[in-house]
Amino acid sequence: MSDYLYLLLFLVFVQSRDPERWVVYADAPESALRDMDFGDTSGRSHVFDIVQFLDRNPPASRDESRQAFDLLLTLFQDTDARAADEYFTPLSVSRVMARALVGRGPVARRLHDPFCRTGELLGAYLDAVAEQGGEAPGDISGRVPGEGAQRLARMNIKLHGAKRPHVVLGPRAPAQPADFDGLLGSVDAVITNPPFGGPRAWRDAPPSYWRYGVTRSLEFDWIQYVVSCLAPHGRAAVLMPAGAGFRGSAEREIRARMIEDGVVECVMALPAQLFERTAIQTHIWFLRAPCGHPENVLFVDGSDLGTMATRTRRTLPDADAGRLVRAYTSWSGTGHGGTPGLSRAVGPEEISAQDHRLDPSLYVRELLSSTAAFDDRAAAKNRLAELSVNVESLHARARAADADAAEQLRRYGL
Repeated sequence: MSDYLYLLLFLVFVQSRDPERWVVYADAPESALRDMDFGDTSGRSHVFDIVQFLDRNPPASRDESRQAFDLLLTLFQDTDARAADEYFTPLSVSRVMARALVGRGPVARRLHDPFCRTGELLGAYLDAVAEQGGEAPGDISGRVPGEGAQRLARMNIKLHGAKRPHVVLGPRAPAQPADFDGLLGSVDAVITNPPFGGPRAWRDAPPSYWRYGVTRSLEFDWIQYVVSCLAPHGRAAVLMPAGAGFRGSAEREIRARMIEDGVVECVMALPAQLFERTAIQTHIWFLRAPCGHPENVLFVDGSDLGTMATRTRRTLPDADAGRLVRAYTSWSGTGHGGTPGLSRAVGPEEISAQDHRLDPSLYVRELLSSTAAFDDRAAAKNRLAELSVNVESLHARARAADADAAEQLRRYGL
């Protein structure tokens, strides 16, 4: 299945981005297999049918090609995640991270993802820039651990508007890559979903980018590497496991030092069950370049948002994603503003009193001192009726979106 999807992705990309090569494929479909180094001989029977079908049914626009590529990539990621123990970034999460980062502005001139998987986050950033009518960054770079992901990432990023993305091979940990000196303190925006959950192994002296402390945690290795890449006015969006916000020992000390240095701007809690194969809850850490003194931190608790798309998987509708993005982009960066029940800005003193835990639910959710809120039965009944209507509306929109996706995939024999 994954080989067939990879073949489809490659052909959709070429048809959209390289018309001259597509003419060659239309005349000699087997040349596509040579170009992509497709080792599976069974692909020969598929490629003739696919090329002929696509040639007879060209996309109406480049935007349609991009949408088709995104749908196919989501299927590929879900299939590959089960086989390769990977956790690709869901489209809804990619959009929240990218739109929030772009919304704080200005648009980056130099954009980087140090673990860009299939390029989903870099592509989402480019989409967010286009939505605002901005100009795509001139310098876009990323690192991936394997050649297959490297090819997919390059195709994906180009389809989303990058002209010459620089995607290179790199390890699953920052490690002090060969190009580190070229990135140090020079990146306007970093957006990434790094691997987490395992120990960080190192034998020699601690890396130079460990500004906030020695760690055996892969997550805090990555987070310190990201900070070291930021230009003086740079920002970053990093997907982190929820546990990184409250685990103790060395991780607590690193969080404390990051707060004291003014690096953490916002921590946003996402719902659980957004990822294929795991119910893990994740947070987005929005970071800024160090300023040398503590600042207020915005906490956004979106853990109760979203709807169940399947029995085991949740998705974030556009309305919920928009609430999260606006909670961050509308914050002035000062004061103790926020939206009751969703977000709240917290001063460094209160964070210190909470043992430097960065868990949004700890600061946003208000404990009810009494049951007075439930005394008005008529109001409660009206509220339940309103919620029922909203749920039905969301289900209807989900069914319409599923039907549209199924129609697009039908064109590719899926």
